[in-house]
Amino acid sequence: MKTANEGLLFIAEIASQRAVDNIEAIAAVDGVDVLFVDSLSISQELGSPGQFNYPKFVDAVKHVARVADNHGKAAGISLPHAEDFGAAFAVGFRFLPCCSDTAMVTNASRNLRKALHTAKDRSLALTEFKS
Repeated sequence: MKTANEGLLFIAEIASQRAVDNIEAIAAVDGVDVLFVDSLSISQELGSPGQFNYPKFVDAVKHVARVADNHGKAAGISLPHAEDFGAAFAVGFRFLPCCSDTAMVTNASRNLRKALHTAKDRSLALTEFKS
């Protein structure tokens, strides 16, 4: 069991203002490796859904990153746009998923739909009769 526990990554999801308010206690839990901010949930709760420059949101996530660093934990955050990763790195976040499972499926579906429409358009062009 000890070997199994050493190979596990324990990620505590921070998805509410209550979690942010109790971040010191959460960070102090032995075995927690990452304090992971669910940015959409927290922004929603703070009254700024999806607005990641909202001052209360910025203050909350910076606080989580500072506490994670103080406790020797990694700070993580979910962000929908890759262009926001630089700002996250700048304040101490190091665990940054590229996108959610929903975004991956949505993007793959859009690409497939586009490919099917392109194939259909090419097929129609090949079968049109010219007089």
